[in-house]
Amino acid sequence: MKHSSFLQQLEAPFAWLDLEALEANSLQVKKMASTKKIRIATKSIRSVDVLKNVATLLREQLSGWMTYSAAETAFLCEKGFDHFLLGYPTMETTSVRALLQWIQKGKDITFMVDCEAHMRHLNELALERNVSVNICIDINVSLDLKAIYFGTRRSSVTNELQLKKLIQQSRSFGQLHITSLMGYDAQLAGVGDKPLNKAKGMLIRQLQKNQNQ
Repeated sequence: MKHSSFLQQLEAPFAWLDLEALEANSLQVKKMASTKKIRIATKSIRSVDVLKNVATLLREQLSGWMTYSAAETAFLCEKGFDHFLLGYPTMETTSVRALLQWIQKGKDITFMVDCEAHMRHLNELALERNVSVNICIDINVSLDLKAIYFGTRRSSVTNELQLKKLIQQSRSFGQLHITSLMGYDAQLAGVGDKPLNKAKGMLIRQLQKNQNQ
């Protein structure tokens, strides 16, 4: 039976996956990382079985998972996963409360923040259960040039003064503990280098080349 006709009989969502290619790619990433730890972004892998497969392949080099939302993180906790960094700030309530219960059960979960409102929300929910919460501050490392905004607008923290202010504000939230900072170089990893404007594309490629050196 041809693949196309076979797939038509399956109910979506589904995936056709070459497991040998997955293993080869995983081992290549492991080799390239050398002694560095690897954190897998679950937004790019929407299958529990595949996540478990990758975890087995990476073994001791896997530091954990960067998740998309609080609800997804709670789901993965139920499936036995651990060591989470939420990739984005969250103002959810029900799912965050569920994660706080998992923290009390011993799960390692770090929440992303980039403003006082995010910290206040987490602190209020953490007070309800008297639980300590680890947070990571998301820093905007994009370049705002006159000719182009080079990167993404994913964080309100764009300079050192704003970072210091946010750290100072965090001291008034007794349930929260800053454990890490994150700067996502989206201008290198997530920005297309061939826009319709050819001059803009040339500028983007040159900036990417400069920052990769």
